Amino acid sequence: MKSLLIHKFSSFQLQSRILIALFGVPLLISSAFLDPYAFLVFWTLIWVFIVLELASLIQLKEQKKYLFILFAAVLYIVLIQFNHNYSLTWFFSFTWLLFPLSIWLIIKLSKGHFLLLYLAYLAYVTFPIFFLFRIFQKQGPYAILLILFTVWAMDTFSYFTGIAFGKHPIAPRLSPKKTIEGTLGGIIGASVLFVFLLHCFNLSHHGINPYLWALLLTVSAFTGDLLESYLKRQFNKKDSGKILLGHGGMLDRFDSFLFLVFAYAIMLIP
Repeated sequence: MKSLLIHKFSSFQLQSRILIALFGVPLLISSAFLDPYAFLVFWTLIWVFIVLELASLIQLKEQKKYLFILFAAVLYIVLIQFNHNYSLTWFFSFTWLLFPLSIWLIIKLSKGHFLLLYLAYLAYVTFPIFFLFRIFQKQGPYAILLILFTVWAMDTFSYFTGIAFGKHPIAPRLSPKKTIEGTLGGIIGASVLFVFLLHCFNLSHHGINPYLWALLLTVSAFTGDLLESYLKRQFNKKDSGKILLGHGGMLDRFDSFLFLVFAYAIMLIP
């Protein structure tokens, strides 16, 4: 048993995780302390990679792919323009309502060729970045750090708990490697860290019970992971891309992040 665990922990996947973390973690942490325009540029670049990967993942060909990217650019520009207007809180609330609707459409319409489905795909990867900018504007860099650390804690605790104790698959058809034990370990570990950092960073929770909020965030992160697994299963893909060595693509790394940002943004609804 001991030798099996050592073998699992020394796997190529774990080594690639460590390598990516050594470069990626400091970069993402540093982004939280950039000025607003540099922050916008940094996360726009991440969004571009995610959109390109999504277009390939859902197997868009030729003209449809170019139109998809064009629509994505237009939607992004519109959102950024609205984002600079602090008084338009109604627009923020409206996009918050559209995000879960978009996820429902993605699942309901599946692999159909509908304009509405393509718009839902765009909302899935674009609205959370808009939410992230609003969070940055309203609460500053430490809110971004809180989100990042919670996502990483969820991923890390789930991974190691799953390796050490995982026996019962939680969604065998979507993601056979995910277990109930690993998921619970991720939720508990990330929730504890979230509540601890929430107090350390002295961030307001606006009357929301921090433990319930932490549970909402971690379950949302897990849901985001499952949705991307669903998409990869639908389109027979192992990873969303290959940009991160043996660690998949950008969407593979930010699937949980997108949903967690959405859950965090709930607090900012007036």
